[in-house]
Amino acid sequence: MCAYGQSLAPQAIPPVDRTTQLDGTTETVASGDQLQVNVEDLDEVHNLNVRIASDGNLDLPLVGLVPVDGLTIAGLRARLTERYSKYVRQPVITVSVLTSQSRTVSVVGEVNSPSVQEITGTLTVVSAITKAGGIRPDAGPKVILTRDAKAGILPLPGATVTPDGHSRIALSLDDLLAAKAPENNISLRAGDVVSIPKGSLVYVIGNVHRAGGFPLRSSGSISLVEALALAEGLSPNARSQDAKILRLVNPGGEKRQEIPVNINQILAGKQADPMLFADDILFVPNSAAKSGARRTAEAILQVTTGILIYR
Repeated sequence: MCAYGQSLAPQAIPPVDRTTQLDGTTETVASGDQLQVNVEDLDEVHNLNVRIASDGNLDLPLVGLVPVDGLTIAGLRARLTERYSKYVRQPVITVSVLTSQSRTVSVVGEVNSPSVQEITGTLTVVSAITKAGGIRPDAGPKVILTRDAKAGILPLPGATVTPDGHSRIALSLDDLLAAKAPENNISLRAGDVVSIPKGSLVYVIGNVHRAGGFPLRSSGSISLVEALALAEGLSPNARSQDAKILRLVNPGGEKRQEIPVNINQILAGKQADPMLFADDILFVPNSAAKSGARRTAEAILQVTTGILIYR
């Protein structure tokens, strides 16, 4: 009822016009967004409702396909003004976002804070990893990007399409973070997944100051001396001349070969510094009188059970 007792007919609620909200920001439009486009004095484009296609294009009367994915509203208006200036002198164009697709990406795996992140403005691979708290110490050498192929193929050489319809590529994590491959630091789209798998490990156990597993990065190997440094060196009662590298005979198997190494000779530069590879165990026994076979069995047990207790 109004103040004079007259009933007012219900009024239709117009679509939410986010033009003003977006003009002064870096928020962008993306595939799946439903827009309303109006070009004054052009009947063909009068309050036209149109959806941004999966390839990022708007299909509009007279001008055809217009790439708009990633543009702000101001940028979108500028592009449409350029296109329609052929048909209308100094066209006045308004654009409203009627409905917006979820604009999030997922960052998972070996990051400190796996998360779903809202895309505001431009979100690159590195900035997404940074927002997720950076990488964990056990991160592997690769970052895997996955995108629904319906939203477009990842614009990187070597990207493949999986049988389930996803565009996928594995990139060097070190090169990305060190800005050695800036061309790979692409802008992410809604629905993209950034995954950092856990790296392969080498193990240093026995009589060292910090026994444990240590990740391999891009080279896929590490020298014995480097691994020993990660384990913070030998403990005082280490029998370092009788150390062993325990290496899997077959990847994925259980049987290991024993490779004797004399750490004293290696540190003195009298023997070559051998390389350790994924799943290798460097075992440093102590001077206690245990048989070599028993020491080896206990070393393997530590790794397979995840309990590093041998001294």
